[in-house]
Amino acid sequence: EEKLNKLVIQKTDKLNKALEEKDILLKELNHRVKNNMQTIISLIRLQNDEIDDITINTLLTTIQNRISAMSHLHELLYQKDAITFIDANEYFEKIIFEVEQSFDKNVKIKYEIN
Repeated sequence: EEKLNKLVIQKTDKLNKALEEKDILLKELNHRVKNNMQTIISLIRLQNDEIDDITINTLLTTIQNRISAMSHLHELLYQKDAITFIDANEYFEKIIFEVEQSFDKNVKIKYEIN
């Protein structure tokens, strides 16, 4: 029985160590994804500043806002230790804010979430 207890303790320790390593790797991956999305957004913004064509500016701003929305969703998904649900209201508010930023300042989006 003592042998069995030792074996259980050893296996439990191994599993806990593997879980800790997985958590560290997942956090690093999420950090890199966030940084990559921010880099892409910055590159698009820099390119957009160099162009004087309003049509292309609008297109690049739309692309930038879409990537930003994806970044916000990623952040919402991975900022919590346990992913059990997403606060839809919080997510949609962030998405709507990003979409509004792509329009002229006089455009306001109205929405209702039930």
